[in-house]
Amino acid sequence: MGWRARAGGAAGGNFDDDMSSAGQKLVITQSAEEIVVQRSLIAGQQELPGQRQAYRLDGSEITIPAMGGRGEIKGKAEWNGNALEIKGTQKLSTQRGEFDVNYEERWTLSDDGKVLTITTTRTMGVGAGYTTRIVYNRQ
Repeated sequence: MGWRARAGGAAGGNFDDDMSSAGQKLVITQSAEEIVVQRSLIAGQQELPGQRQAYRLDGSEITIPAMGGRGEIKGKAEWNGNALEIKGTQKLSTQRGEFDVNYEERWTLSDDGKVLTITTTRTMGVGAGYTTRIVYNRQ
């Protein structure tokens, strides 16, 4: 069973995560030890190869590939009440040098289990950053 998103949005910063011409698909499997997410992009009728991310649930450090091949994120995934929170740091290499980006992701599931909301905040330095929220419907 998968999850699909058709629209996204951003708050703060100058980032536009409008996915009106594309969608995302998540296939999520969970055990007592970890959650594994296979993400793929849907463009028209075509599903593009995805990315696999595994989140250990025991609070130990994890390394996950950043979306779009932009390095990796080192952090931890932990339950906070009914929400899964992933917090870490992403190292970015640019023409201006290397930067650390603080990364926080919060996953919440609706009471009926049909809607998954993932809110992601990335910040660099003081006040520079953006937040995106993508809502997925269970398929």
